[in-house]
Amino acid sequence: MTGAGAGDRRELWGSLIPIVSSAAAGASLVADRLALAEMPQLTPTVTRIAIALALIAPLVLAIGGRWPRGRELVRVMALGILIFALAQWLVSLSLVFTTVARGAIIFSTVSVMTLVAAAALGVERLTLAKVAGVLLATAGVVLAMGGGAAGAPDAWRGDLIMLAAAIAIAAYNIGARGPSRRYPPFVFITANMAPAVLVLAFATAASGLPVLALDLPAPV
Repeated sequence: MTGAGAGDRRELWGSLIPIVSSAAAGASLVADRLALAEMPQLTPTVTRIAIALALIAPLVLAIGGRWPRGRELVRVMALGILIFALAQWLVSLSLVFTTVARGAIIFSTVSVMTLVAAAALGVERLTLAKVAGVLLATAGVVLAMGGGAAGAPDAWRGDLIMLAAAIAIAAYNIGARGPSRRYPPFVFITANMAPAVLVLAFATAASGLPVLALDLPAPV
């Protein structure tokens, strides 16, 4: 395969993977809302991340790969706490106050924030095509959800919390751009998740809440 062909293929995968990731994130909002009806806030967050870590860790042990060390390890761990502890907790907390539809609309601004921040920091070049694509996608979500986006009078609290989560995720996207390319994906994501699970478990236990909740009704 020629260099140009390989580059086109990488670019295609780079476009498809975020689409799948966004679909999964949208589905997780619905799952979170269901779980929050059956368990206290914080517990569903640590349960989800712990299950994911338990599934990925054996793959890391089987596949192997270079791990970050020293200051880079600290950076990767901090990024993990940002995305898997703080951001995920904020997402769950926001759904206590607002609807999934409103939350999804605000969550969709992550791409806009990431694009603007990347351009401002000189990490990525801002082009008309990128701006148009992000704005079109965001407008599509708003139009699609608009009919069902009404919420309670105090839903603005949840909206602001979701906005904070979106900002945290955008910051992660920028901060992880470098180190995520230097290590195997499973290694990088495990180094992200492990400290986040510990932080979430400590915060949940300190709040007097159950750390894990696996005895739930089948739909949840």
